[in-house]
Amino acid sequence: MVDKMVSVIFQPNNQSIEIPLGETILTAAKKAGIILNIPCGEHGKCGKCVVLVLSGKITKKGIFHEKIFTQEELDQGYCLACQTKVKGNAKVYVPNESIVTNQKILVKCVGSEIKINPSIKQIIVNIAPPKNYSNLSDMDRLLAELNKHYSESKISIPFALLQKLPQLLRENNWKVEVTLESIVQGFVEVSEISKVKNQELLGLAIDIGTTTIAINLLKLSTGEIIDTTTAINSQMIYGEDVITRIHFASSSEQNLKKIQELLINDINNLIKGFSVDSNDIKAVSISGNTVMSHLLLKVNPSYIWKEPYTPVFRHLPKIKASKLGLNIASSAFVYILPCVSSYVGGDIVSNMLLSELHLKEKPSMLVDIGTNGEIVLGCSSWILSCSVPAGPALEGAEVQCGMRAAVGAIEKVSLDYLSLDPVFSVIGEGKPTGICGSGLVDILAELFRANVLTKAGRLKMGGNRRIRKGEHGLEYLLLEGSETQTGKDIILTEYDISNLLKTKGAFYAGYLILLKSFGLSFDDLDSFYVSGGFGNNLNIKASITIGLFPDIPHERIKFLGNGSLGGARIALLSREKQIEAEELSRTVTNIELSNNYEFMDEYTLASFIPHTNLELFPTIELLVKKGGIKN
Repeated sequence: MVDKMVSVIFQPNNQSIEIPLGETILTAAKKAGIILNIPCGEHGKCGKCVVLVLSGKITKKGIFHEKIFTQEELDQGYCLACQTKVKGNAKVYVPNESIVTNQKILVKCVGSEIKINPSIKQIIVNIAPPKNYSNLSDMDRLLAELNKHYSESKISIPFALLQKLPQLLRENNWKVEVTLESIVQGFVEVSEISKVKNQELLGLAIDIGTTTIAINLLKLSTGEIIDTTTAINSQMIYGEDVITRIHFASSSEQNLKKIQELLINDINNLIKGFSVDSNDIKAVSISGNTVMSHLLLKVNPSYIWKEPYTPVFRHLPKIKASKLGLNIASSAFVYILPCVSSYVGGDIVSNMLLSELHLKEKPSMLVDIGTNGEIVLGCSSWILSCSVPAGPALEGAEVQCGMRAAVGAIEKVSLDYLSLDPVFSVIGEGKPTGICGSGLVDILAELFRANVLTKAGRLKMGGNRRIRKGEHGLEYLLLEGSETQTGKDIILTEYDISNLLKTKGAFYAGYLILLKSFGLSFDDLDSFYVSGGFGNNLNIKASITIGLFPDIPHERIKFLGNGSLGGARIALLSREKQIEAEELSRTVTNIELSNNYEFMDEYTLASFIPHTNLELFPTIELLVKKGGIKN
């Protein structure tokens, strides 16, 4: 029986899509390629996928519509795309704030000096023509010339190139350009043989994040970045977090293929934007978390989230770009940075390469703050890692007015400590839509420093108009609806604060678990490295105040920027760094925290501002004793 199809027209772009009767508006949006905000994984509780049904028959499911919308808004046609089924032809308006777009994507990172020695090389060889008295073959004489450059490696020539070799040598008067790739240590493969072109070798360094993709186009001879481009990861159509994507990809071979193709198409579309011939791109280095690496290769990731949390692979041989469907030189090889565990991926190995944490005598700590936060502690003698289930609060989910760092997000906030009036900056400089993670950290810290927020995350009523009773307890009024894009008040509720404290508590508990494993304290650290787009925008003082960062001298807290992209770039430009990355990932000992009772104890203690044990935060302890800051 064929499903009855209905039409959904999306405004303001007048895009028409057909879906089976009874499917959700979100399903239609996915088919249309519209990436809606669904940080709760399509359960309806986040209230971020708001749309306005202009016409058509629909049915609303679940319990969240009445909690999120007023009766007037429901009567007007506002609903949640993930919780609304289409029962006939419909016309739907999608507000800009419901779409994942215009996100602020970090591409800069700290510098790192390396000796440029890419794994790919082009060599011009002159081969002596054959002689009657010699039994040497064409291949023998070519390998003899190449071995002058690779005396310690075994060189192989693929069969397809061997078939073309006699014509290439004779047509070019025995002078050819040979492209070679170091596959693994001690083994080199000829990837291309051609007439001498003397063209610049180009390569791509790619950071595949759960939310975004960033690419550097580089000259391999000098390391010069020719161009940089970014995009939203279209896989977000099937879930904003890795667990949701694992479920989708694991449900069928077709879904696994579909989610991989989205990623490959994103990368190919970005490559199209470069003003170079894509056939001149001969090498690729890719950094991403373990799940992204599996989805890139169309490898079933289902066992990553099931105990005992086992990935299919951690290390991979290089792969031909053509096998992945990348539209660059067919002979190009792709290097994927190795993973440590299911939730400590190649992006963290990249960050370690960039920070050089593993080369220092004194231990340092590295943290990548996200929904699944990764933490590394180590030095030249040993390295520990863990992944903390932090939750998405700092990325805008589970916070009523939270959002990602996109246009319209409030990203920095300071308060007048008497009036509690805010001074803030907005991404895009227009009217604000909501608050992104760095802004949320600022507000928490400022409210605490103003002595209107308790250690337990409770707001204090004291006659100030900005602290008021809301639908679910007390809330702080940041902006009234007349000052916002949406026409709605931007607030921070006690429920929001609770979610934020749980998130920051998970990170601090993870820090302590790693330190205690070696009997160390924060005073023993050489540096505390912070990586990633969210971390890069954090205010050190505010982050220490709420207990997201340790209370150590500010100069020891160092921001890496996009360490994943930086590490991919290092690996692209240095064969030695590729080898170092492989060895480094094997030396890391990962601690699993999901069933760690000590972690749960530390998590409970850390879910306060800044912590139940104020001795861990001496500068904040002084603030508390003074009763906050007064103007």
